[in-house]
Amino acid sequence: MPTNQLLPFANGETPNVISYDEWNALATRLSGFQSGIASSEQFNYILAQGGAAGYVIGQLVADYTTETATIAATPLYQAFKQAMTAFVSEEPIIATGSVTARSASDRFADIVNIRDFGAKGDGQTDDSNALSLALEKGYRVFFPDGTYVLDEVPDFSKVFGSGSVKVSDQVLPCGDVVSPISISYPGVFDSFASIFSYLSFRRLSAVVTISVASGTFDLTEQITHTHPDGAMIQIIGQGTTESVLRFTLQEAAGQSAIKLVGTYELGLVDNLTLDGNDWAGYSGGTPETAPGNPQDPIGVVATFGANVTLGSGCKVYRFARNGVFASYGGTILAQNVEVEGTGSDAFCATQNGTINCNGSTAEANYGVGFYADYGGVLWAYGVSANNTKQRDGVGGIGLDALYGGVIYASNSTITGTVSHGVECAYNSTIYMNYATVTNSGRTGVLARASGTIHANNANVTGSAINGFQCQEKSSIFASNVTSDGNTEEGLKINQQGIFVTSGSPSFKNNGRYGINCYQEGRVFMPGLSIASVCSGNNSGEYAGTIQSGNNVENSLIYADA
Repeated sequence: MPTNQLLPFANGETPNVISYDEWNALATRLSGFQSGIASSEQFNYILAQGGAAGYVIGQLVADYTTETATIAATPLYQAFKQAMTAFVSEEPIIATGSVTARSASDRFADIVNIRDFGAKGDGQTDDSNALSLALEKGYRVFFPDGTYVLDEVPDFSKVFGSGSVKVSDQVLPCGDVVSPISISYPGVFDSFASIFSYLSFRRLSAVVTISVASGTFDLTEQITHTHPDGAMIQIIGQGTTESVLRFTLQEAAGQSAIKLVGTYELGLVDNLTLDGNDWAGYSGGTPETAPGNPQDPIGVVATFGANVTLGSGCKVYRFARNGVFASYGGTILAQNVEVEGTGSDAFCATQNGTINCNGSTAEANYGVGFYADYGGVLWAYGVSANNTKQRDGVGGIGLDALYGGVIYASNSTITGTVSHGVECAYNSTIYMNYATVTNSGRTGVLARASGTIHANNANVTGSAINGFQCQEKSSIFASNVTSDGNTEEGLKINQQGIFVTSGSPSFKNNGRYGINCYQEGRVFMPGLSIASVCSGNNSGEYAGTIQSGNNVENSLIYADA
C-alpha cells in the first residue's frame, strides 16, 4: 500500500513558530539571514511551510498512484505527474452553469478523438482501424484538422469535426461544408439518397456539386431532399447526350425524377438528361391508348413552396406524365430547357405554382406544350411548342390557360399542334404578342368561356379550321395581327365574344370568310375598312353587319364602311 513519507513539520497544537503576520513583516524574509542569530520560531516557520508543501505533494502521490512518496527527488517528480493526471481525470467538478459534478475523464469520454486511437490524418496512412476502435466507445468520433484515409464511407451521423475523410479519390468534410466540394456520381456513394443523407448532417455555406459522369445510369428512386441549404446543391452532368439519368418509377405513386415538397431548394440541375425510360410507369398503356393517371411519374416537381432551378443544358425526356410541374406555390426556373415526348403537358403550372421557362422548347409532347391553370403562372417568352399531340384524344394544344391561369408568351412559336395552337378559357389570360402560330390541327388561337388573349403583332397561318376564334364572352386584343391562309375563317367571333384590333391587321386568303361575326359577337376595328384588311377569302371578305348610323344588330363589326 503506498504511503506518504513526506511528513509535516511543526504542526502540533502549540508549535514554536512565529505567526503569519510576524513572518510577513520580517525584514529578513526578503533579504535572508545575513548575520547574527535567527530565532528558532523564525527558522521553524521556514521548515513548517516546506514540510506542508511536501506533505500535500506526497499525499497526492499516495492517494492517486501506487507509489510511496519519498524524499527522493526524481521518483517523487514522476509520481507527482502521475498523481496530477489521475487527480484531474478522476476528481468530480461542477462545470460553470451546470449542477452535477463529473470527473474530467468522464467529460473527455463524451468526445472520442480519432487521434487517440492511432489515426494520423496525413492523407496517406489508412486510418480505418483507428476509426473502428474509436466507434467501439459508443460516442460520435471527433476528427481534428487533417485528411483521414478510410477504406469505406463512414456513417456520417457518427463523425464530426474540422477534418476530412478520403475514400478512394473522394474527399469529404466531416463537419460543415465551408468551401466548395464536388461529389462524384457514381462514386463512393451508391445513390443520390446516400449523398443527401451525408449532406443532411452538416450546414452548407459553400456550393456542393454532385458531378454526374458520362454514361447512362438507371435509377428506381426519385431524387429528393429536405436540406435547409439546398440552394447550395447542384447536380451537373457532362452534357445532355453524355450524362443521362434514366428513371424507372412506379405508376400512380406520385414519384418524379426530381421532387421537392415544402420550402426547400435545389440550386441547379444542368448539362444532363432526365430520361423517363419511354413513359415507364404510365398507367394503363401508352399516351396514345390510355389517359394515364395524374400520379404517374413526372420529370421535375416543385410544390408547397419548393424552388428548383434547371439550367439551359438540361433536357427532360419521355416521362409518363408532365415534364416540368409546379404547384401550390412551388417555383421552377427552367429557361432554355427542352422537354420532349412526355405523356402529358411539357410545362405545367397549377394551383398558384410558377414556372419561368423563357426560351424553352416543348417537342412532340402529349397533352399541352405550355399549360397554366388554377392560378398558375408561366413566364414563357420566346418559347416553342412543336408537334404537340393528343393524349388519348385530349389536348394537342401548344399554349393553354384555364381556370385563372396566366401565360406570358410573347415572341413564342407554336407549330404543328394536333388541336388548337393556343387556347384560353375560364377567366384566364394569355399574352402572346409577336407570336407565330402555324399549321394548327384545329383553330390557331381560341378564346372561350371568358378568356382574354393579347395578341398584338401575332401571325396565325395554316390553321385547319379558323385562324382566330373568340366566343362565350371572351376577348382578344390584337393590333397589327395577321390571320391568313387558314382553312375556314381568318377571324370568327360569336356568342358575345369581342375582338379588338387596330393598326394594319390582315385577314386574307382564307378558305371561307376573312371575318365572320354572328351570335352577338363584336369586332372593333375603328378607322379601318373591311376592304383594307380582308381580301382573297373564298366565301367573301366578311359575314355580319357593319355598324353604320343608328342601326342596332345582335352582331356588329365596328369598321368604316
